[in-house]
Amino acid sequence: MKGHRLLTWLGLGCLGIGVAVALQPVHRGEPAILILQDSAVLVREPEILLDSATQWAWSRSGRTLAAVRLDIRISDPVQALDPDRIMEAARGTSAEIWAFPTKGPGRRMTRLPQGFAVGWLAWADQDRLLVVSGAMLGSGGPEQPTTLAIHAQTGVQVPIPSQYRIMDPDGAVFWTTDEAVLWRITGAGGSPTAQALGRVPEALAGRRLSAATKSGRLVFMSDTPTPLPPLGWDLRTGRVEPVDRSEIDFGSADTSPDEAGSLRLVRAKEGVLLGGSGPSEPVLLSRDAVKASVAPDGSAAVFLAHGTLYRNLIQPIPLSLAKKTKSELEKAKIMARLKMVGTGLHIYAADYDDFFPTDGSMVREAIMPYLRDAALLEGVVFTNLTGQNVARLKDPAQTALAYISGPDGRAVLYADGSVRWEGPASP
Repeated sequence: MKGHRLLTWLGLGCLGIGVAVALQPVHRGEPAILILQDSAVLVREPEILLDSATQWAWSRSGRTLAAVRLDIRISDPVQALDPDRIMEAARGTSAEIWAFPTKGPGRRMTRLPQGFAVGWLAWADQDRLLVVSGAMLGSGGPEQPTTLAIHAQTGVQVPIPSQYRIMDPDGAVFWTTDEAVLWRITGAGGSPTAQALGRVPEALAGRRLSAATKSGRLVFMSDTPTPLPPLGWDLRTGRVEPVDRSEIDFGSADTSPDEAGSLRLVRAKEGVLLGGSGPSEPVLLSRDAVKASVAPDGSAAVFLAHGTLYRNLIQPIPLSLAKKTKSELEKAKIMARLKMVGTGLHIYAADYDDFFPTDGSMVREAIMPYLRDAALLEGVVFTNLTGQNVARLKDPAQTALAYISGPDGRAVLYADGSVRWEGPASP
């Protein structure tokens, strides 16, 4: 399905500039069944979440998606992938952070400071905080690296005053100051709250806070030409001990994963698809997607196309019903496609004094100008086009013109524009 959006006048935020942008149609997939190894899911039709979107991050639970919306329109797929072009276009404007639960409407979480360009964002502190890192862009001055902690419910923002910040595997945010004091920020109240946890042990002198281990110890590493071995600080016991590099977790959980459980994204020539461990062919999400990810709990997939963020909800269904539902969906898709071919034939007839085109290889060329996509004709077999006048047919509801074969039968197009599913034994 192609969604067409009209030519729109858009304001560039505080600059007050109006820009006319022709928004491009975006190809979106249709509802589909994906049969996995020992389960099945229904991939619903994509819905629009946010325009002028750039980055997003799933919460660790997978129940909430945070996304960045710029005050400028992004409809160019190349621009949507180029951080430098986005940053330059956004200079002097501002952006918003939106939150979308798996169920229910989205809401604006907060508006970022004017001139703040987002580099990355990630959920923290048991999904109570959103950490947003980027730079403050002046009208022509140097970029100022900036990181904000935003309370997920109230939208209150607090700057994190250090570039040496890390998140442990549980999503806790730590940083150290020049005075060698360790801080942690939490979102337990209605506002992000920074807490001083004490001085960094002398044994860690010459190293900086760099990561955490999978067990939660803070890892300090050196930047010297001859690197010192990494040391881990256990906050519960106060002990400082060497750390094996295999234990180190160098970042927070992936906030835009390609896989979740049995589901995985597939990038191919035809677009971005959702597949899994099972017999089903991957499901097409969009031909135009430039970025995509799956919720950590497998409840949804999102993709970015022409600057607009879309979401496909993913619903588990009993495996016993999956094959039947898959067949019914396939039949419905075939019938809908043949219905559009019939509409094209009738528009053609309206332009040619009610005469249909003549059966043969020229039919496809004749009706192509009346169809939105050549793919609509895939599998169509024309059976009874003799250049007849549709207004003079005695029984158009019983005059078959074309069919498409499908599961357990075929969809048949009749001259009155109706489409009916007929079993394999039907003539």
